[in-house]
Amino acid sequence: MGDNDKKGARDASLMLKIRADALAGNLNKVKDFLLRAPNRRDEIEKLEGELKQLFQLAGDIDLAVYGAKTKVENESGQEVPAVPEERKRRVEELQQKCGDIELAVSALLAKTAAAKGKVTSAINAVAEMKRSCFHIRPDEPVGLVLSKDLTARISEPVKGLAELNKALAANVPDVEAWKKFRVASLRSQDIFAEYLDFLGGLALRDIGFDEGISRMAEDLIRTYKTNQPPSYPWLALPAARPDAVVKTLARIVRVGFPEWTVWALPFTAHAFWHVIARDDLDDVVLQETTLEAIPERLQTCLADAFATYTMGPAYAYAAFYLLLNPLDAYAANPAVAADTAGLRVGDDTRAQAILAMLVSMDDTSADNEYKTIALSLGSMWASAMEQAAAGQRTAQTATDNAAVALLVEALGNVLGKCQCASFPSSHWDQMETLDQVLVDRPLQILELRSVLNSMWRARVDPATKDVKSIEDKVRNRIMKKKEIGQSAAQSPNLPAKVTV
Repeated sequence: MGDNDKKGARDASLMLKIRADALAGNLNKVKDFLLRAPNRRDEIEKLEGELKQLFQLAGDIDLAVYGAKTKVENESGQEVPAVPEERKRRVEELQQKCGDIELAVSALLAKTAAAKGKVTSAINAVAEMKRSCFHIRPDEPVGLVLSKDLTARISEPVKGLAELNKALAANVPDVEAWKKFRVASLRSQDIFAEYLDFLGGLALRDIGFDEGISRMAEDLIRTYKTNQPPSYPWLALPAARPDAVVKTLARIVRVGFPEWTVWALPFTAHAFWHVIARDDLDDVVLQETTLEAIPERLQTCLADAFATYTMGPAYAYAAFYLLLNPLDAYAANPAVAADTAGLRVGDDTRAQAILAMLVSMDDTSADNEYKTIALSLGSMWASAMEQAAAGQRTAQTATDNAAVALLVEALGNVLGKCQCASFPSSHWDQMETLDQVLVDRPLQILELRSVLNSMWRARVDPATKDVKSIEDKVRNRIMKKKEIGQSAAQSPNLPAKVTV
């Protein structure tokens, strides 16, 4: 076994270890979630307790005010004694009572301060509940797009049911009537399933199950571009179904389980292709075929190529170390129809799309860094397929690989001519070191792609030990930016060529 083969085998072992660690981490999140999940009932009961105490304090203040007022009124109506000794005794009594009133006023001020504290606590509790809640308003851009899209989806089965009712009013149901109902029913089931998945993602984000990953994903998405102005509304939500990234309501970018970690944020670029980029580029011609006409199964490879172009090695590393499965390397189904469920390309075809795009982005010819990374990932992938006994490449895989190679080359030429934000190897040279990445300062949106690449470069380095610390510190930096806004200083190491 040569040195490259040995390295490939070691890397394949690292690939499996990273996946096992990622899965274990996510399972632990699920296992422990009930212990640490935000609980609306607990929050409301806390607020209720604060308000009850405030009510009690208000009653105590009323009593204290009434008592002080009574003492003052009792004294104000009495006549001044004529005898000097009586006046002296009277003054002494008043001094004593004034002292009592002063003590009562002091107690009243203390209760007032306590009441203010309870009001402040209640306001803070409400603010925290409001901050953690996630709601889509129907009159906001995302809500308007969702409503329009859902109405369009529903219109077709509604039209079919109207035709069915019209037919039923005229005669007894026949085969055609039953067929109409079946079509409307199947399409309605798809809509219901998708809508429930959407509501589930909305609820998971609302209760904080994704630990802020959706908010980070939205920040990262802002750095992606196509040839269209970035005026479109979008939303990132946790996804429960593996296929939710493709079949989704308009402009919803799904973050699929078990990828709810900082390491998997590059996958948002893949989702961005399916949800936004391919629509913006639908009139593009690739290999004498319009982008829109390319079969759905091959769109996955174009999404991989676009994500690599946009995120650089960070996407390649994330895909090879977390996503692509050597057991499915040649599990390809031929394209009978573009929208037939279950059709897919093998993961080897996806791997070749990523590697081809990465090599084409190498604009530092002296070092050929991206080519070197691609060779290393390719060797690891080959070793992983050998370890998994993937078998021999099928005729379908060979056909798919050849077709995708041409499509990726054509896509790269198209992306290079439009306003799409790339991450070429010249950016890789300008990235921060790991020590710089871990400095405790807010992370700006324009830095996200660079930092994710720096993180992955460190993670695949055998010398890197504390991977969990890297993830936690970068997450804290991203969330710290969300807490203080956009006022923090920009990194001096931000690549100059980043287009946003």
